[in-house]
Parts: sequence; C-alpha cells; structure tokens
Amino acid sequence: VGSVIAEPTARTVTDERQLRIVATAVPGPEVAAGAARGTVTSVTAKPGETLSDWAVLFQVDGIDRVGFSSSIPFYRPIAPNTEGDDVAELHWLLVVAGALAAAPAKPRLATFATGQAIGDFAESIGAPRTTTFDPGWVVFLPAQELVAEAVNLKVGQQTPAQGAVIITTPGKVTSARLV
Repeated sequence: VGSVIAEPTARTVTDERQLRIVATAVPGPEVAAGAARGTVTSVTAKPGETLSDWAVLFQVDGIDRVGFSSSIPFYRPIAPNTEGDDVAELHWLLVVAGALAAAPAKPRLATFATGQAIGDFAESIGAPRTTTFDPGWVVFLPAQELVAEAVNLKVGQQTPAQGAVIITTPGKVTSARLV
C-alpha cells in the first residue's frame, strides 16, 4: 500500500453566520474593608499585582494595613490572656511577620511573649508600641495569592465602611459554548 503526497490547494471559504459565545463564570473572591477608621494616606495595592500574606495593601493615618489569609478574620482586640481561634491565627501572623520566632505550645492563648511580639509588629507597621493587637491593622484575604483586578481605595478619602468591597479579583469561566 503506497501513499500519495500532493501539494495543498489554497481555497477561500466564505460562510458568514452569527455566533454567540455563552459563557458561565463565577466571580473572584472579594476583599472587604476591615475595622480601620481614618483617612487613607497611601494605596500600595495595584491592579494586576498579587496580594500575599504580610504585603502592605494601604495605609490609614500613616499606619500600614497588611493583608493576611487567616482561617477567620480578626474581629476583636487581642492582649495577653486572651484565648480563642483568632489568637492562634494572630500567632501565625506574628511568625510570618517575623515578630515571633515560633507559635507557642498553646497557640490559642495569648501570653506575655505574644504581647511583646504585638508591640514589635505594631512598630513595624508604623503604629505606636502596644501589647494589644488592633484588628484594623490587618485586612482579611479570603484566599492566598490573590491577584487584584480593581482597587477601590483613594488617598485622602475616609476608609470605606467595614464590609465594603475594597479589592476585586478576576473571576473564572466555568463553561462556554457556541450558539
């Protein structure tokens, strides 16, 4: 059995039909404003940039606000002797930020050492030294390594109300078909 090889012949086919692409998409995670109150003095998060743990997203009254993808948002002040799941998340944040060498044996309990690490963390973001963690210092990231699509913060304006969307991320197309 032999094969025949022939030169291709150019052809132009004109067939005009209207096509529609019907796509189904899910929106990307949104980053909401936290408990910070004051004037936005700097915005460092930019569209197209990756938002990762410990990255400075913006400043309020000259104090950095950092992103952190904890399992739960920080919702209350935390001082030595405070106990709970948010305390364990705070210990992880303090380790990531370099203010604490390692999480304590009882991570759900804030200790004297936690208070000292909170003070170091506060100073590193431009806040006055204190042993009480302010939940407004941290912006809850609903996932790790998010890419900002739009940043809804403006220098000179008041911080948005808690829960207002401040950063959107791209959605994902889940299906598409030609109609």
